[in-house]
Amino acid sequence: EGCVFMSEPQYTIFKVGLDVLHYLTSETSQQVYDRFLQRRAEKLGFLFEPTKKESRAQVRLACLCRFQDATKGQEVIEAFEKLGSEEKRILCDYLTADGISQKGFLLYHSPDFMRKACGNPQVGIVRAMKMLLRVYQTADAEFADSEHKVITIYVEALAQYAEKCSDSEAFA
Repeated sequence: EGCVFMSEPQYTIFKVGLDVLHYLTSETSQQVYDRFLQRRAEKLGFLFEPTKKESRAQVRLACLCRFQDATKGQEVIEAFEKLGSEEKRILCDYLTADGISQKGFLLYHSPDFMRKACGNPQVGIVRAMKMLLRVYQTADAEFADSEHKVITIYVEALAQYAEKCSDSEAFA
């Protein structure tokens, strides 16, 4: 019957990451990461511009949603454009933080959260992005004095809530 998680679509994503890791012998880790984002962007029908935070953030969001094609990629672009300019700027800052030169947050189970939120018509991708931003901001305030460069926040309960939420206003 195969593996529950490592389905053909999941393997396709995994394979992109595996393929670019071979470049670590001749490129910096940043160049390899950019190569990964570029390849994911191509599959999503995105124009990837590595020097633009917004471009990097949009690919990251699509990856978090586990989207793999241009139709779904377009959903990310359209949803992102519905955010306010300040929301976009701040979300980009969080999604592009590297945890090396600036503090970064690892939202553990965030792909599960995004998948479940996107699959629930009462929540959807725009509300999911806004909630992601709220989680980042709350974590940033809570850990403002932390010396750690990477802080892990578990969002599994939020993922379960996103899946079962029946009132879109309650999710906001």
